Amino acid sequence: MSRPSRRLRWCQHHRSFTLRLDDDAHPLWRNDAVDRRLPPDARRRFVDALVLDGAAVWLDGDPGPKSKCLVFWRSPDDWCDELQGWAAASGLEGQIVTAHEVTGGGETGGPPALEGAPAEFVASVAARLEQREKGAFVPARGEDDAGIKFF
Repeated sequence: MSRPSRRLRWCQHHRSFTLRLDDDAHPLWRNDAVDRRLPPDARRRFVDALVLDGAAVWLDGDPGPKSKCLVFWRSPDDWCDELQGWAAASGLEGQIVTAHEVTGGGETGGPPALEGAPAEFVASVAARLEQREKGAFVPARGEDDAGIKFF
């Protein structure tokens, strides 16, 4: 992935980890100053371009319409490095950490960069850890929170 686009920088600044095509209130899709909205087909083309560049992945649409995506305003490998570095610095190798602990920021001691990230985002980063053989995603069971086992 090359230098982040303005829109990816916008997502980073506003800590937007997901985009929904049907969210007419999302500030990326509207400009209240001129009372304009980006039409749904333009939103789809925008997200399709992000996906093509590796800066986003669709969360749905197989089969069916695509409507929600994860946005990687940093590369997936950078997110993986962030999570792995945090686990090493926190002495968490060999332990399981819940997704809530990872995304809770200062409240839970999680990495600040992942504060507020949705569970799908954490699962995606954990999948990259699995590819590197540095961790494993632990899916939620019943009311238990999903998590990550660090190796």
